[in-house]
Amino acid sequence: MSQISQSFRVSQDYLIIRPTTETAYMIPASDWNNVKNKVLHLSAQGLTFQTIGSIFIGGAISSLIGALALNNPETYLERIICWAIFFTTILIGTFSLFIASRERKSLEFSRDDIAEEMDRILHRYIETSTPILPLNIKLTNQMYELIYNPDEGHKKNISFDPSGLIGSGQNKNEYRWSIEVDEVIIYNHKGEIFSKFKFDQIKNRFVSNNGIDTICLITQYIEPI
Repeated sequence: MSQISQSFRVSQDYLIIRPTTETAYMIPASDWNNVKNKVLHLSAQGLTFQTIGSIFIGGAISSLIGALALNNPETYLERIICWAIFFTTILIGTFSLFIASRERKSLEFSRDDIAEEMDRILHRYIETSTPILPLNIKLTNQMYELIYNPDEGHKKNISFDPSGLIGSGQNKNEYRWSIEVDEVIIYNHKGEIFSKFKFDQIKNRFVSNNGIDTICLITQYIEPI
């Protein structure tokens, strides 16, 4: 293999294998840095106190055995020293193990926080098993229900004809329709913009996007039947 300028040449042909298709997420840098900072603050807490506690507990057991073995009157002073060492080491060892247990719980909470943060990031994305259809195909392929007055519970069936006219449910307010970028525009019989809708991927319905340029100002919904 020889290098020419900034390229290289291979003397044998290779079959380049593509990675398998899988879901990918575009994660904002702020979210990624937040998770990274949590990971960087993880530490192996509790191991030092665990070791110290185990050593002192071991010393306490040895001192207890020594104190029980020294029963002669001549070894009274040695027995008192063993008992003193026993009580001292058992207290220090128990306290160290208690601190180690608390710090291990603190570490587990940190791991849970990171898992929750990753779940929060994951839930910001919508995963669908089927491709997202263009709005015109989505509208013309099925019947919908127009909830034109949610407060009063008023609704009707509506369909969108490929010709651009409203099929079922057509009246002077909902007469024809069109798509501009990501909005569904509904015109009245005079050609004026009566209402606008945007598709809500999470709730699988169209939600009105009415404003100063529409005749209708109330919130409406178009839901698949």
